[in-house]
Amino acid sequence: MYTRSNVYQSYNVKLDNVLAFTEKISFKVGDSIRLKIHSKKECFGQLLKIEDSIRVIIDSIEINEFSQSNIYNPIVGFAWRTNLKICTDSLISGYYLFRIYEKQKPFIQHHHPIIITPNTPPSISIVASTNTWQCYNDFGGISNYEDNINPTYFQRIISLFPSLKPITYCPNQRPYSFMVNAENKFNSSFIDEKNTGLINELDTFGINDLPIISYDSISLPNQHIFGEQLLINFLEKNNFEYGVYSDFDFAFDAEIYKSDLIIFHMHSEYWSQEMIGKLESYCANGGHVVFASGNNIYREVEFYEKGLKVYDEFDGYLTRSLTGTAYTETTYPINSSYKVNLPKHWVFKGCNLNNGDTICINGSGWETDKMGHGSSKYKVLATGLNKIGPAQMVINEDTNGGWIFNASSMTFTQSIQNDETTKQLLFNLINNSINKYSDSINVNLKQ
Repeated sequence: MYTRSNVYQSYNVKLDNVLAFTEKISFKVGDSIRLKIHSKKECFGQLLKIEDSIRVIIDSIEINEFSQSNIYNPIVGFAWRTNLKICTDSLISGYYLFRIYEKQKPFIQHHHPIIITPNTPPSISIVASTNTWQCYNDFGGISNYEDNINPTYFQRIISLFPSLKPITYCPNQRPYSFMVNAENKFNSSFIDEKNTGLINELDTFGINDLPIISYDSISLPNQHIFGEQLLINFLEKNNFEYGVYSDFDFAFDAEIYKSDLIIFHMHSEYWSQEMIGKLESYCANGGHVVFASGNNIYREVEFYEKGLKVYDEFDGYLTRSLTGTAYTETTYPINSSYKVNLPKHWVFKGCNLNNGDTICINGSGWETDKMGHGSSKYKVLATGLNKIGPAQMVINEDTNGGWIFNASSMTFTQSIQNDETTKQLLFNLINNSINKYSDSINVNLKQ
């Protein structure tokens, strides 16, 4: 029988042998990474950095047995003690992973993503989709998508009367459920052939011979932290200097205004009002923005001390006026390439394209955004070849010299792996906003 007095009451959670999380998602260079670790046995810890590969930065950190409380609250998360601090004085900005594993059984392990932000903003700032990570995180039994705690009858009543639904809290004081025992993620490809779901038909347009991938069948680490690795690999291999920020940092760190280019990528879905205000102000002052992402600015969140509150979807007009397109579920989950609409635009410089050519293999898919009411300022650069609801690659160039480019698809960065036009396109966007890279771009393209 359901006996909890309210949906926000604390309850017990079964803990794995090794778990870890940080008190916040990002730390500035020079801060101490404060880790809260649960370990039933003696363990080793490692700090890893995601670059063009995953590199060990700090190895063989001794971690004693230390059991933390299993009492979980849906608003505040876990009240765990900090039992490890890592100095960041010698680190540079980027994506990091803390890995903990048992000494005697290394396969019993856990990984936790960490963002290290720069002391001074670089020319290129990457904003990780950390709000989306947390909204998908169902550790403790509840996320914005899953509810394994409240009884079925309660969930059915809420589905019939949505106005009665309590606010969904996504506390950041907990491990990530999709990073538990993620030992096989480092060496796996972005698309795991074993995870192709029920859809196995081929793209009838003949653009490529890869099977269509079901979004829901792709593991969550590859949708989030390891999906974001693809753009980082590209930047690292071409020696671009960049810094990484969380969504929270973008909302509240004024220093990011000084960046020449800000890139949102993979799955930038959950935005706060502060983030929207920052984007509008940055663009009004001639900023350059790339949305290498789909499902952009789709749902509103509010930051609170321990995490996020999730609210309703944004009005599509607001999203289209900000980014040129807005998400709809049509075409989900079929991947396709794009067909070029404006081959002579500077975004495609050096691509040797003609009208109707195809680019960005598999780049239009999973969750795609489309034009509509509010998109009038945007030009369509290319359109996905999806049978229904293709992504529309758009750009708005302001008279103040700033611009917003939007690929409108979650799989856009996936095409970096096997499509040269995607790489050239990204080079052009970077070069247009940061002239100092023009020479190195030409050298890398020749290679």
